[in-house]
Amino acid sequence: MIMALIDFEVAPEGRAGLLEALQPLLAEARGFEGNRGYRAWTDSESSAHIGLLHEWDTIEHFRTYAASDLVDRVGKILRPAMTTPPVSRRLRTEGIEEVRG
Repeated sequence: MIMALIDFEVAPEGRAGLLEALQPLLAEARGFEGNRGYRAWTDSESSAHIGLLHEWDTIEHFRTYAASDLVDRVGKILRPAMTTPPVSRRLRTEGIEEVRG
């Protein structure tokens, strides 16, 4: 599995609006073949933080997403609002188990 984590900061007063604007694009990404999840989160200790986490079955699925116009559309929303450069980590992970309930 491939996981990508992106962290950055925005002006605190604009964070809620950015998260709302992202929701349809995150839902679109979740529709890509091989996507296991794509979500945004915030840090309870920072009113400026936004994080993105996405999970992919294979590197090929991730590359298909990364080459799509969706990445550009997400960037057009987020990049102008970023007050710090994004930190992006891409990880190859091994699942141990998934527990539900």
